[in-house]
Amino acid sequence: MIITTTDQLETHQIIRYLGIVTGKANIRAKKLKEMRAAAQPELIDRAEKIAMEEAISKAEELGANALVGVTIDLETISGPYFYVLFTGTAVKCQRR
Repeated sequence: MIITTTDQLETHQIIRYLGIVTGKANIRAKKLKEMRAAAQPELIDRAEKIAMEEAISKAEELGANALVGVTIDLETISGPYFYVLFTGTAVKCQRR
């Protein structure tokens, strides 16, 4: 799966737009040591990975082989909760 934040691919031509897909993840710091600032990047990375995998799965169900225009939004919700939203356009493309 090709994933890019741009709306085009240099090496591929988009032949079909299949729709917008999203992946969501909500992670909570469960232990006091996870709530420290030093541990938070690991929690955020885990949430981003979960959200990305969900979006990729949805894109593959549509028959996509790429996601373009990807954005990743992060929200901190009341202390130890992190919410990540991964959004992109699922496309079918072929090598130029």
